[in-house]
Parts: sequence; structure tokens; C-alpha cells
Amino acid sequence: MMASSRLQHFLFNAIILVAIVTGSRLISWFFHSPPNKSVAPESNTHQPLKGFNDPKTAQLRANVVNDNVQADDITAGTDSANETKKSSMMLPNILLIGAQKAGSTSISDYIFSNGVCRPNDALDEKETHFFDNLKNYNRQNAQNFANHFQHCKGHDFIMDATPKTMLFPDRVHSFYKNIGYDLSRLKLIVILREPISRELSLYNYKRALYSGGVRKPWIMDIFTDDGTFIPFDDYAMTILKGELTKHPEMARGFYVDHLKKWISFFKRDQLLVLSFDELKNDPTSTLWRIQKFLGTKFPDMTMPHTNNHPHSTVEVSQRANQALEQIFQTKNEQLYQFLDKHPGPSMEQRPFPRFR
Repeated sequence: MMASSRLQHFLFNAIILVAIVTGSRLISWFFHSPPNKSVAPESNTHQPLKGFNDPKTAQLRANVVNDNVQADDITAGTDSANETKKSSMMLPNILLIGAQKAGSTSISDYIFSNGVCRPNDALDEKETHFFDNLKNYNRQNAQNFANHFQHCKGHDFIMDATPKTMLFPDRVHSFYKNIGYDLSRLKLIVILREPISRELSLYNYKRALYSGGVRKPWIMDIFTDDGTFIPFDDYAMTILKGELTKHPEMARGFYVDHLKKWISFFKRDQLLVLSFDELKNDPTSTLWRIQKFLGTKFPDMTMPHTNNHPHSTVEVSQRANQALEQIFQTKNEQLYQFLDKHPGPSMEQRPFPRFR
């Protein structure tokens, strides 16, 4: 029994010793033996790629990164680039829209003489004829219009003073809206004159231009085929009366029709309506209204003398006056009512004076 017990104790100790030696070798082998080459490492994301720091490879990598950034910019910024280009354009923020032969030249000369930027290559140095001429008007190419004003950088105010613009509020609105211009920044000025007197002044102006050698189509309606002047009475009773009846939308003396269209596109307080009679009799008040409307103070309050075309004046006969009054009187009354119902900016005359 004692020998058997000793044998069991010996075998137990031997087994313990073998286990200890075997375990030590296994642990040593596990931590110090190289990995099996047939098995790929779990990850090499932290290992530098072959040639990564090579100059050529680095340059290619930089090009790829730059191309990705530029592609993202182009994808996300096409509209932004166009807006930047448009916003850099020099465009008028003042439009003197008319009326022709109602004092618009005197008004524009006064404004330009006080530092407001004018078109650099326009007819008469105040008119671009962009909106009233379909050959010039192109909504898809704003640069055509902006080219007239690229020298105006740094000016607070830029103005186009084409009086026939009064007939085309829709074109003005579409143009400025399509290029992303802030429409609320646009200032509109119009000066109104008794319509028959305006028509007579325009007639005399056409005669003066013809006598000076001008042969433009728009002045030729007061002449016969052999170049003889049509007397104003005959012109008023036939040609003018016919045009006013057949094409009222183009009648510049139908002021109320045009103003209604303008305020359908623009806020009423963006439009300053001036009176020719006040300009003639009290120019200082008119100039004050312009300054207040623009929110500035001009150094000069003197109205320049701008009658560069001496006219051989013609008077209106009673017969022609009565015929034209029948056409204009209703429109004039509608104008007074319209301006009373739709008051403009605070510096505007209120009520608007009746034509004399």
C-alpha cells in the first residue's frame, strides 16, 4: 500500500512537470514565431503604399485631389459662378423712362452733371435704346446692355435715359429679373407733359432734324413723298389721330395706360412721377424731388440749358386742338384719378397738377 501510494505521487508530479514544460514552449512559440506567410495580414491600411512618397506619385495624387475639388465646385457652383459674373456687371439702377419731349433731356442733363454715371457710347450720351429696340434687346445676353456702363465702377448711381422705355415695362422687368438683379433697387423716373403740347413739340423736333439733314424713318411721317412738310393741323387730323386710334398701346401721350403697366411690375414707390409744368415754372422744386427720391444731395441745384435743337415753332389751330382733346381728355382724367388712388413716394406732388 505504501509503495503504491508513492508510485501515484511520483506519476502525479511527473504529469505536472510535463504540463508546465509543454505550456511554456507553446507560449514561447505563440509569441515569437513568425506569422504564416500564406495568410494575408488583417489590414494594411496603416502601411504606406509602394511609391506613395515618390515625387511623381505625390504630384499625381495632388492632381486627383484638385480635380475632385474642382469637379465638386463646378457641380455645386455653376449657378453661383453665373451669379458672380452677373453681379459684377455695371447696370443702371436709375431709368429715366420718359416722356419724350416732356423735359427728359433737361432732367437727365441735370442728373448726369451731378456725377451720376451715363452710358459711354450711347446716342446723345444718355440713351442706349436697349429696351425699345428689338435688335438691341436680348434677355439672354445681359452683357450687351452692361457694355454701355462698364466704366461706371465705383459710382453709386448709374442711369439710362431712353424716353421710349416708357412703352416697355415688361421688357425692363423681365431683363432685370432674369439676371437675378434685386428689383427693389431700381429707381424709375418719368416726367409728364400735356399730351397735345408734347405732340406739337415732337413735330417741331422732327422738322428741325430733317432740316439738319437727318433722314431717320421715325421722323418721316410728317413729310409727303416729295419731302414736303405736312402742316401740323393736317398731320394731327389724319396721321396722328389715326395712329392714336389704331395703336393706343404705342401712344406715348396715353400716360395712364403705361403707368398702370409699370406698377404691375414694380412697386409704386419705385416710380417718381414729375410734372413738366413744375419743371418749367419751378425747377428748384423738381430738382429737390429728384434728390429726395434718390436719397442723395447733389452739389448743384441749377438746371442746365439743354435746348440744342432750335425749332421753327408751329402753333396748334383750334380745329386740331379740339380734335386731339377728344382723344386725350378722357385719358388725362383717368391719369389724375389713377395717381390719386395710387400715391407714389412721399416727395412726389400730391395731388398731381392738372395739365395746363
